Amino acid sequence: MLARQRKTGKSRQQITQTAHLPTVDAAENHSGNVQAPDMPPSNFQLFWIAALDEYKRQTGTELSTHPLAAALESCGSVDDIIAVFNEQCRAFDDFRKGSLMERLRPIVSIALSLSDTLSNGANLAFPPANIIFSGISVLLNATKNINESYDALIELLECVEYFLDRLKIYTQIPCNAGMRTIVVKTLADIITILALATNQVKRGRLSKYWKKLRGEKHIEDALKRMGKLTTEEARMAGSQSLESLSLVADDIELIMEAMNGIQDILAKIDHVITEGVASKAIIQNIASKQKRNEMRKWLSPPDPSINHNVARSSYHEGTAKWFIRSEIFEEWKMSGSLLWVHGKAGSGKSILW
Repeated sequence: MLARQRKTGKSRQQITQTAHLPTVDAAENHSGNVQAPDMPPSNFQLFWIAALDEYKRQTGTELSTHPLAAALESCGSVDDIIAVFNEQCRAFDDFRKGSLMERLRPIVSIALSLSDTLSNGANLAFPPANIIFSGISVLLNATKNINESYDALIELLECVEYFLDRLKIYTQIPCNAGMRTIVVKTLADIITILALATNQVKRGRLSKYWKKLRGEKHIEDALKRMGKLTTEEARMAGSQSLESLSLVADDIELIMEAMNGIQDILAKIDHVITEGVASKAIIQNIASKQKRNEMRKWLSPPDPSINHNVARSSYHEGTAKWFIRSEIFEEWKMSGSLLWVHGKAGSGKSILW
């Protein structure tokens, strides 16, 4: 905001001496060469001061010390600045005043943002937005009693809004030195156009129609310079976009390579999981069969031959011969008599047989 962009306290002469460069005329600064080399902050200062000097030469007004500049410097928002402009538009009827405010509000909003952007890199002693608003206020004050100038004034403000709108993007993205140079040059050209228009008003030559005013040589030259700056800005923006796209493409390629590696890892993990599921099924099947076999073994009847063989293997030679060879037993076998052997299972009845 303007309240944050107060003057540094250096005079223009001090700034010029610090930069070791002469103060040049605005027309010389706005030559046909609109290339945007990287400028140090001191060059930005000189370029801006030259625009103020050109304004003073055209209008006889020192914008940086004008009372309107002091009033605007204390403003902290778009609405505060619009209120100052409203004071300058009292002579216009309500309809025309409303149209002027519609044109001025976007100009104020963009110029404030651009001024904040430049304050981070250009280190200008005079806040650009403050100076532009002062120039607009002086022009409004000069035309308030000239109804024939209203249409031309509206079209001039539309022209200013157009050029500012082209620079709006640099309030939202980082602005390199080349782009910052174009922004400063464009804002300085706006000051020049405001100076020329104010000069025409004071001379009573501000046409009713902007297209006629545009035919005036100095204004036409300033507009051509701004048009060239716009073209150069578009080229630089295109180059910067291509560079950014190239970096993005490289990043995307790296990401794709990383994604391919991740896909390979995921495929291996999926394979391991699949094998794990299959192995689990096999293990579960083996465990199930083992369990069934154990249950069947537990439920199966005992094998009598085992106990029989165990008993026979423990038999001692000559056992019970006294009974088997006795006369009583022999007679019993010969007589066909029966023997009833009673006992629970496993008590050894089969051994007797």
